[in-house]
Amino acid sequence: MRGRDDRRLAANTVVQVLGVRGHIGTITFTNGEAAGARYMQIFNALAANVNLGTTVPDMVLIVGAADSESFDFGDQEFSTGFSYAITTSAEGSTGPTAACWISVSYL
Repeated sequence: MRGRDDRRLAANTVVQVLGVRGHIGTITFTNGEAAGARYMQIFNALAANVNLGTTVPDMVLIVGAADSESFDFGDQEFSTGFSYAITTSAEGSTGPTAACWISVSYL
């Protein structure tokens, strides 16, 4: 992998990892919230073009309360860019109250 983006998030911020075409290898998502599942909305778009709660995600990952998962994307291409947000529902705009940790490896 060419790079890795590691972040600790506790808000509904849209994070842009790639601003150009690229490939995602692995995402590790750790939910620090004991109260419930958290969702990683993934967008094949630049962060500036995403309006949470309105823009439909291209993909959604879910991690249970106080859990951690690694997702292998097998070098999946994102043609425009790669952006994501952590929320309390699959297509909503409310962010978590406790921190989540995200690590994205990309090429």
